[in-house]
Amino acid sequence: VNANRLLAVNPLLPDPHRFLAEAGEQAGDAEAAIVGLRALSRMNPFDPADIHYRAARLLHQTGQFDEARHQVLLALAEAPRYREAHELLLEVVDATSRRSDANKFPEPPPLPE
Repeated sequence: VNANRLLAVNPLLPDPHRFLAEAGEQAGDAEAAIVGLRALSRMNPFDPADIHYRAARLLHQTGQFDEARHQVLLALAEAPRYREAHELLLEVVDATSRRSDANKFPEPPPLPE
């Protein structure tokens, strides 16, 4: 709530976006956290790899696999040896392939009795 008040006064400051992202992560509000992290990523953050990784993790949790893959690749572009980002990329690719396999091979219709 306070982060939103600060954003209403001056949305160009990074601190309210950081507060929004942290509060969203701690409260389990992934959408608020993603909004804060996306804004932070555009503000020349101190640790862009961490911002992109955190956004990718939340996007993966909410089932937004394509955007999660994009964010984790941005994290790896900033820090190529980021082990957690590599692990997350494997999870995202696996989830994406499972989703596409499910679309390729739909459940067969039930057999008549």
